[in-house]
Amino acid sequence: MPIFETPGSVVLEIRLPAGHVTVKSGDEPKTDVELVARGRRGEEAIEQIEVSARDQPGGHVVSIEQRDRFRWGPISINWGSDVEVRITCPAGADLDFDGASVDLGAISARFMVWGEESGGGFSLVEHPIPPRTLWSSTVIRPRA
Repeated sequence: MPIFETPGSVVLEIRLPAGHVTVKSGDEPKTDVELVARGRRGEEAIEQIEVSARDQPGGHVVSIEQRDRFRWGPISINWGSDVEVRITCPAGADLDFDGASVDLGAISARFMVWGEESGGGFSLVEHPIPPRTLWSSTVIRPRA
């Protein structure tokens, strides 16, 4: 699980064809990337993902990119859907995201999305109640 010291501004560059990505903002000047295998090809898919960090003026760029498993001209084959990527980064980080079929979630983070870039296939749901608040505090009993 790579952890990068990232004081200053942070840009997350995520290039995954498929899978699950969760971005959570933290209070410390570091970026933590965790790759979790899901499904029967998860370990193989993780081997194809490269996580790196580099300096840029005023901050850092953290890159998460899956290499093509097989490429023949415009056709590429990847095993990306069996991987979950969990990222904790400083508040205010920018996200540069490219993915064809990726579930993108956020905890204590906000995204800006341009409609023309998402092709209309993006929806943003924001709810003021923290996850599992109602679920954990509500008891449902069957009627007698």
